[in-house]
Amino acid sequence: MSHTEKAPAKHPTTSLRRTVDLALAVLLVLQLALPYLGEFAHEWLGVVFGVLCLVHLVINRKLFTTLHHTHRWGRAILDWLLVAWLILEMLSGLGMSLYVTPWLTLPSTFLLSRSFHGTLGYWGLLLAGFHCGLHAQAIRAQAAHLILHRPAHVPSTPRRIVVTVAGAASALILDFPEHLVPGRMVFATSLLPAPLYLALLALVFWGAACASALIDAALAKKRSTAQ
Repeated sequence: MSHTEKAPAKHPTTSLRRTVDLALAVLLVLQLALPYLGEFAHEWLGVVFGVLCLVHLVINRKLFTTLHHTHRWGRAILDWLLVAWLILEMLSGLGMSLYVTPWLTLPSTFLLSRSFHGTLGYWGLLLAGFHCGLHAQAIRAQAAHLILHRPAHVPSTPRRIVVTVAGAASALILDFPEHLVPGRMVFATSLLPAPLYLALLALVFWGAACASALIDAALAKKRSTAQ
């Protein structure tokens, strides 16, 4: 059995797609580092993130035409949840902006946006991780082809399980369950050194992706057996 993945055939937008995907993952983690970055950087990185999300949707617009297939219902739900999340996160951010759109920040919009903007950020990290896990094979193969110029190594199931557990442990260290509750006005503890804090956030994201990949592989195997 091969332990490598062949890179998909080149497409004019492939390099752009992978670059945007990587940038979105990095920016999403950074967006949860408000205590370290400050409000100004947080808001303008949020603008860049929103623009790249729109680019991502345009580049991958054809995927939405295949979501009606029975075996893709899980992906369809996840993808539309991410679209809804993006809209709510952008609107709530603009409603409490101090630098990008201060003219929209009224007492009423500020209080409403503040009540769930931070919570949405944490849900977004998990949803985006699950989303990446469903496309892990294509992302890994193309990234290895573009960066390493060789086929990608396929992670074993035990390795994915280890990363999933490590991601769950990181989420507990950062008090993720508490921050997933609407109305919580604080970010995860900023008492940790910034590099460690960002590494734990990235591990939560990676763990969610591995968990999603494990579930997707198990469902694919079940469908194959049924046929």
